[in-house]
Amino acid sequence: MLTKSFTFDGKRHFVRAKTPEELAVKLYKKKRDLEDGKVALSGNMTVKKWAETFLEEYKAPTLKGRRSYETYKYRVDLILSDIGHMSMRSVYPLHCQRILNKLDGKSQSHIDKVYQVLRQMFRAAKRNRIIATDPTEDLVKPKGSKGTHRAITQEERRWTLVVADKHKSGLWVLIMLYCGLRPEETTLIQGKHIQGDLLKIPGTKNENAVRTVPIPSVLREKLPALAPDEFLFKNNSAAGKLTDSGRVALWKAFKRQMNIEMGCKVYRNQLMPINLFEVEKGEKPKYKVADDLTPYCYRHTYCTDLQTAGVPINVAKELMGHSDISLTANIYTHFSDTSFKAAQNAIESYAQKSHKKSHLKSPKHTKVHFKKAELEKYVVKKIKNKCL
Repeated sequence: MLTKSFTFDGKRHFVRAKTPEELAVKLYKKKRDLEDGKVALSGNMTVKKWAETFLEEYKAPTLKGRRSYETYKYRVDLILSDIGHMSMRSVYPLHCQRILNKLDGKSQSHIDKVYQVLRQMFRAAKRNRIIATDPTEDLVKPKGSKGTHRAITQEERRWTLVVADKHKSGLWVLIMLYCGLRPEETTLIQGKHIQGDLLKIPGTKNENAVRTVPIPSVLREKLPALAPDEFLFKNNSAAGKLTDSGRVALWKAFKRQMNIEMGCKVYRNQLMPINLFEVEKGEKPKYKVADDLTPYCYRHTYCTDLQTAGVPINVAKELMGHSDISLTANIYTHFSDTSFKAAQNAIESYAQKSHKKSHLKSPKHTKVHFKKAELEKYVVKKIKNKCL
C-alpha cells in the first residue's frame, strides 16, 4: 500500500492507494476537494469536522433565526468539548454516555436537548456511511431537575407592580407580564411593532413565535412614542437594541429593588441577606425575593392569567407562540388559587340551579268538606266500588 501526505491549511493529510497511478489520482482529487471547500467523508474525519458539516448541511437550512442556530450550536459545542478531537469511528457508546452523565443535576429539558443533538449527529453520520454503527443508540439519560419556570405568587405580583411603577426596568418586566413575551423577544420590539392596542411580536424561537397579542390599557398608557425603527428597549451606552448582557443587568437591578422594597437592608451599597447569622456559619444567603423568580416567570404568569380569564386553550396557544398545544396544556394544568375558586363557585352555582329544576314538589291534596248525610253517602259509595 502506497502512502502520500501533504499539508493543507496547517493540517497534515494522507492518501493511500495500491498503485502509483491510483495514488496520483487520489492525491489530485483530495487537494481539489480541499481547495473547493469540500469535505471528504470518512470514518477517519474528526467529530469536530463532521459536526461542522452536519450543522451546515442539515441544521442551518432548517433552524429559524440566528438565535435558534446559536442555541443549537451551543449544545454541539458541549459535545465537542469531550469528543471533538476523536475520529468518528473511534467513538464508542461509553464516550457518549459520559457526555450525558456530566449533565447530571441539570434541568431535564437541557439534558433532553443535548441528548437529541447527540442522536441527530450520529444518526446522520450512519446514514452517510461514515460509521457502521451508531454509538448513541442505547444511551441512558440521567434524571434531571424540574424546570424553574412558574407563575408568580400574589405577593410577588404586588411587589412587582409597586417596583415597576417607578423603576427603569419596570416597563421591560410589565411587557412580559401583560403580553407574554419571552425575555429575548423583548429586545426585538420596535416602534413599528406597536400598532394601537396590538403588539406584533417578531418571535425567533419558531414560526409560531411570530404572533400578535393585545396590549392591555394598563400597559399601553406606559408605552413611549417611538419611531418605526426605534427599539423600545436599548442599552445605556448605545442606541442599538438591548443585548443579552443588558437584559441581565435590567433584571438584576429590578430584583435588587424588589428586595429593598420588601424589607432587605443595604449596607455600603450591598444587599444584606435576611439570614445573616446563618450565612456566617456557612449557609447559603437568602433574600426577600425567591431565588427561583426569573424573568421567564412573568411569561408563565401571562399564560396562567389567560386561563383564569377564561381564554380557550387553543387561543392561548397562539397568544403564547407555542409550537404545540401540549406546551400550553402543561401550564394550563397549573391551577391558580383564583381559577380554582372560580371553578368552585361555578360548580356550586350549577349544582344549586340543577337541583332546583329537578326537585319536584309534592302534589297538594285537596281537602273535601262534607255534611254528615253527604259523608255517609260518600263512604257507602266507596265501599261498594271497592267490593265490586
